[in-house]
Amino acid sequence: MRHSRTVAAVAAVTGLFLAAAGAASAQVTPGPVTPPSPKDQEEAV
Repeated sequence: MRHSRTVAAVAAVTGLFLAAAGAASAQVTPGPVTPPSPKDQEEAV
């Protein structure tokens, strides 16, 4: 029970993070939005 709750919590947080990142990239780059590759994310950070 606790393990499934932890997995659900992690999935929810990951979903929120991806949604926020998607919204931010959509605002920055108008037109077709292409998801940034992990390498681009590492360079940005």
